[in-house]
Formats: sequence, structure tokens, C-alpha cells
Amino acid sequence: MSSRLAYWARAGAVSRTSFVYTGLRASPAARTHDKPRPDLYKGGTANFRQPWDVKSDMTDTIAPFLGTWMLDLDESEFDQSDLPRSATCTIEEEFGLIRIRMITITADGERLEAEIAGVPGGPGERLGESGLADRLLLFFEDETTLTSQAKRGDMVLMSARRMLSEDGRTLEIEQSVEVPGEGTVVNTGIYRRAQ
Repeated sequence: MSSRLAYWARAGAVSRTSFVYTGLRASPAARTHDKPRPDLYKGGTANFRQPWDVKSDMTDTIAPFLGTWMLDLDESEFDQSDLPRSATCTIEEEFGLIRIRMITITADGERLEAEIAGVPGGPGERLGESGLADRLLLFFEDETTLTSQAKRGDMVLMSARRMLSEDGRTLEIEQSVEVPGEGTVVNTGIYRRAQ
């Protein structure tokens, strides 16, 4: 186990592999229509639908992310743990609720499954199961970046940025974790769209 995870392991909170791969399970966040929503641009053309329409705009925004993505081991770099044997990320949308499922076979052959769900731009969902974070937020940074953050109070403990390539065939997932006394640890997974 790396020294970066020693703090969490001593606390009995996580093991080396579960810290990276164990997801934060969240129930659907309440839909809020009175919050500011991001302006979406594609090729310099603004999305002029006002006010934000969750059913049409969210579907259009999330559509390029949807489907199953497979980890490209040769292109990925994990600082926090060994590269897994394989991993998939499946992103689904139903009525504005985004569900992200990860299935990973670790370097040791252990199968780990994690899932998060939320409404992008919503107030976030309270977490009770994690023990580390108390709220999960899901939002679009821009039209090609879908981000989730696990927070305790105002502090971001973990984040995952899902960055879509221009051609829509590659999804880069950058997972970062704040380790007390050590700073930020980052794993970068390059995922290819499954055929």
C-alpha cells in the first residue's frame, strides 16, 4: 500500500483498491428549475432555448456521453494504484437523471462495481454510506466535460472529470483524491467507446 493511502487505511476507511474504485452511491437529486444553468455552445453557436428545459437540453447535452466505454490500458496512467486488468464505464440518462456505473477488475483480479446518480446542476445528494464525504454533486463544466465531486462541507475530497474528445470516440476520466497531508493524487483513465 502506498504511503499516500496510509492515513485512510490506518483509519480503517478504505483499502488501496477500494479507495480508488469504490463509488459513492447516491439517490436521485431533486430537480431544480430555478437554478442558473450553463449556456451551451457547439461550434460557436449558442443554445438559445430559454429557460433551461431539462427534458430537451439535458438529453442533447448528455447524448454524446451515453453508452459503454472500455479502458485503454496502454494509454492510461494511475498514480494512486496499479492499473486494473480491465474497466468499463457505462453512462445512462432517464428523465434528466444521469447514472454512471463503473465495473473494474483490479490488478489482483477482484471485481469492483460502483455507481453514482444525480441530476446535473442540482443541489447535490446527501451521502450516508461513504463515511468520508457527505454530498455528491454532478455538473457540466462545459459541453464536453461532465464532472462529479464528493464533498465534506465545502471541501472537495474526490472528483472525477469525464472529458469527451471532439470526435466522440474517447472519454478521458481524470479521478483526483485529496489525501490529508499528501495533497492531490490523480488517476487518468482513457476510455474508448464500445462498439
